[in-house]
Amino acid sequence: MHHWPRNKKSIFYAPFLFALLLSVACGSSAEPVVVEKEVVREVVKEVPVVKEVVKEVPKEVIIEKEVVKEVEKQVVVIATSVPLASSPQSSKPTGILRIANKDLGPAQFIPQNMAVPQCYVSTAVLFESLWHRDPDGTLKKRLIDEWDVSGDGLTWTLKLKKGIQFHGDGKWGDWSATDLLWSIENTLEDGSRHPNVPHLPPIWRAEGGEVTKVDEHTLKVNTGKRVAFDFTWRLRHNGAGCPVPSVSKKYIDTVGKDKATVEAIGTGPWKFVEWRTNEIFRVEAVENHWRKTPNFEELHIFQIPEESTRIANFKSGQLDTMQMALSSIPALVDMPGIKFKRYPGSLELRLNIHGQW
Repeated sequence: MHHWPRNKKSIFYAPFLFALLLSVACGSSAEPVVVEKEVVREVVKEVPVVKEVVKEVPKEVIIEKEVVKEVEKQVVVIATSVPLASSPQSSKPTGILRIANKDLGPAQFIPQNMAVPQCYVSTAVLFESLWHRDPDGTLKKRLIDEWDVSGDGLTWTLKLKKGIQFHGDGKWGDWSATDLLWSIENTLEDGSRHPNVPHLPPIWRAEGGEVTKVDEHTLKVNTGKRVAFDFTWRLRHNGAGCPVPSVSKKYIDTVGKDKATVEAIGTGPWKFVEWRTNEIFRVEAVENHWRKTPNFEELHIFQIPEESTRIANFKSGQLDTMQMALSSIPALVDMPGIKFKRYPGSLELRLNIHGQW
């Protein structure tokens, strides 16, 4: 069960953040807690009254003005699935959302080099997957437009969304089947550290099967035999997983793998600014993103290994949220304006017995 404290400075809901915090904390003994802040501003407006008595604790007062409290909500919409046909929001993103994690590690933006925790962090903000599961578990389309399976269950036809532009103001073109296939093949290269290496071959390198690119937005995948698990698994983002990111083949062919490893180009609602190893990961909002423009202009994710330092920075207003162990709740529970939001069932423990298919 995760907890999200809130104080009076900022309020936001970051579905993707659960993935970041949970994944980084998986190697520790303490369960992470995410902190959420709330900003309350007062708007004073003149209201004529005739000795209206308003009950307030601890006493009654007669007011001559009505004070209206407005709560400004800022939402990071990384995990929100919005149809392509929807109009992007017109409001310009403002402000900076500041997060602290225990660990970031070095930048690794090529699929074959992605490992934990980098793959959780980067795929949540910079890249997008074919499918996505929303918080209630419903499978949603993301980079895929439609799909179907043959009657014998062996051939999957994937029709990809058109007009999805890579970051870079059009320099690297639109995302296509070529980019998806390159990303999957790179994930499966010898020596790859990506968590999905054991799971992709039964689909993409199946014995007796084949993958055919019909055109730049259509793939046919024959698995040779019925797969013993959900075909969409590992090609979707579920808030806590590490799916295969769709990277730009043109970009990598142009700048080389070394540069592409440390400077990312994706299709997500945030674009890469910098990653300073063991310090900070910084991204900017993509205005008029095809899915949804983030409300914040920038997102800063800091690496702060020490729990006490993260808490001190949060208390002093230097952070808006952070990875926090349950044992640290007493250090914040009496802080003015803090509220803890519970997410029942958000922690899942498994015993996986692999090699069963």
